[in-house]
Parts: sequence; C-alpha cells; structure tokens
Amino acid sequence: MSLVGRILTLVLATTLVAGAVAYGRALASRRALPTAIPAAWAPDATAPSAWIFVRRGCAHCDAHLAALARATERRGPGRQILGRIHVVGDAGRVPAGVRREPDRLRRELGVRTTPTTLLVEPGGRVHRAWSGARGAPAWEQALDFVEGREVTR
Repeated sequence: MSLVGRILTLVLATTLVAGAVAYGRALASRRALPTAIPAAWAPDATAPSAWIFVRRGCAHCDAHLAALARATERRGPGRQILGRIHVVGDAGRVPAGVRREPDRLRRELGVRTTPTTLLVEPGGRVHRAWSGARGAPAWEQALDFVEGREVTR
C-alpha cells in the first residue's frame, strides 16, 4: 500500500472512531436521567413524590397522564398524595390537585425524553425512573410508593 493509501486509511479510521465516540456520548446524554431532585423544588422533602416530565403535543405524554388520572380516580377523593405529584412542562389534562411546574425545570435537569417519570424518595434521591408512557396498573404501584405504603420495583 502506498503512503497516500496508508494516510487515507488512517484518516478514515480516525474519523470512524471519533464519530462512534460522539454518537455514543449523544446517545448517553439523551438517556441520562437525573439521580436527584433539588431539595428547593420539593415543598415537602420529608415525603416521597412523583415528578412527571411532559411536553405539549406529545401523544405518549397524554396517554401517560390519562393513565395517572384513571389510577387516582380509583383511589377516590380525599387523597393527600396528589400534592406530591408534580407535572413538569406544558401538559393538557392533569388530575385535580396535582402540582403543575414550569417547563424550565425539565430543561434545568436535562430531561430530554418525554414522558419521563421520577419516583423520588424523601430527601430528593430518585428511587426509580420511567422513560415512556405507563398504564394505570403501573401508576397504582407508583401511587402506593408516593403514599409511603410500598416500594415499587
């Protein structure tokens, strides 16, 4: 192989490796989820909470929130946990009593995939994270966690 051929092969190999590394980093950053919620954001840092990150026009977000609404309706009125459920971003319908938070919080935490749900322990550490929509049965377990009755798996 000539010197020019060797140089071109080296350049091509370097470019491929650099591209693969950049792609891996971009993929990881899209999937990286927060490990904690800042304490200043939680009005009651002594209780578990759920943080749901959504965007307007996201059909999966709408389905996710509809499943949450069905799960909360099954629990009946008078549940105090709704104030510990935070919907971050521009969403359509959310159950009455759920806290709405500005979309800037989603950007500040670097959450890019919606819907993303974080089940947060007292003190702010993320116990479990969901990417994508879930149905009412999953929300039933999550609501048990927020009530402090059961740890979800």
